[in-house]
Amino acid sequence: MEENQNLDDLAEESAELPKVESQEDLARIIQALVFASPDIVTLKKLREILGDFLDARLVSDALIAANDSLNKINSPFEIVEQAGGYRVPSITRGCASCSPKQTLAA
Repeated sequence: MEENQNLDDLAEESAELPKVESQEDLARIIQALVFASPDIVTLKKLREILGDFLDARLVSDALIAANDSLNKINSPFEIVEQAGGYRVPSITRGCASCSPKQTLAA
């Protein structure tokens, strides 16, 4: 349960987070939460941290935007959907024998 404690701490601190005013803000905040978490981050956990206004479509759109920004800077990271949530595995770019990147369903 120690790993879940990190996300629970973030939920408690969410009162200190600035309000989400744009899709870009949401993308950056979700990207940071997913990067910082050692666990898969679920929609339920994102809603606990950011608010009940989140739905699956908003999160999906934000994660697509976050991945687009990561791709623009040739980041070795991407956010993938896995086991009912989101996480950031590292990937290797330019490796012909490496498996292709997983993408979020649009």
